Amino acid sequence: MTEEERQELEQCSRRIAELLYKEAVEQERPVSNLGGIEATIRSQLQEYVSPTIGSFFAKPPAE
Repeated sequence: MTEEERQELEQCSRRIAELLYKEAVEQERPVSNLGGIEATIRSQLQEYVSPTIGSFFAKPPAE
């Protein structure tokens, strides 16, 4: 991964974190202690992020 790609990944990750945090607060999910944060993030990653990444990797490569 190039430095430019790492920076882009960092920017995208920060934006994802912002969106997930906003959703967590709106849904009154726990974000005030480490255990609550971990459970909230795990749940959100499984619900929102992993399916998108998984379906991307499941596609056959373009020829």
